[in-house]
Amino acid sequence: MLLEQIATCVERGKVNAKSPYPSDLKGMDGADELTKRALDEGVPPSDILNNALMIGMQRIGIRFRDKKVFVPDVLIAAKAMNAAMAHLRPSFLSNDVQHKGTIVLGTVLGDLHDIGKTIVSMILEGGGWKVVDLGVDVSPEKF
Repeated sequence: MLLEQIATCVERGKVNAKSPYPSDLKGMDGADELTKRALDEGVPPSDILNNALMIGMQRIGIRFRDKKVFVPDVLIAAKAMNAAMAHLRPSFLSNDVQHKGTIVLGTVLGDLHDIGKTIVSMILEGGGWKVVDLGVDVSPEKF
């Protein structure tokens, strides 16, 4: 139930209890609080990532593909996912998770978009990879 609530918050862009969007969830806990609660209840971080956060992002992605939502909706969903990831990241960076290696990410010179890069980064971190994010609009020399 808790993982489904987190997935819904990500899909709908409900970041935290203070966020007024979406209006029908106003005043309710968002991805931020629910993720913290799930961790406090002993849900493994990888389960939260794979069975809640990624599910929510998949749902918003399908809705975007089907032209039922627009880019701002995807951005808000990514913001909710980032709020949840802030709680998961320490577990992924600790010695509790076996690191598989290091991956360097960035968006190429001339490209200022980073939604996809950010999502890939979160998935990789959740999978045990150390991610070095160079940012956006990165020159070939920096890579």
